[in-house]
Amino acid sequence: MPNASNKTAPKQAKVNNEKNAGDAPALAGAIDLPEGVIAVKTVQYKVGPYTYSNLDDALAERRRQNTKKGQRK
Repeated sequence: MPNASNKTAPKQAKVNNEKNAGDAPALAGAIDLPEGVIAVKTVQYKVGPYTYSNLDDALAERRRQNTKKGQRK
């Protein structure tokens, strides 16, 4: 028997999809998740072969890469 949190999750995802029409990743939220499992969107910054979750770290890596090339920015 589904619990209340499983019944509300798809409705919330549907509302988000209507607000963000054409946002394909939001469609993934329309599935029922088991109790205690929460879907969270995250932002990742890629600089060369490296991936960062912190913008300051990504910017620091970009500066390091530019310094090595002799292109100070």
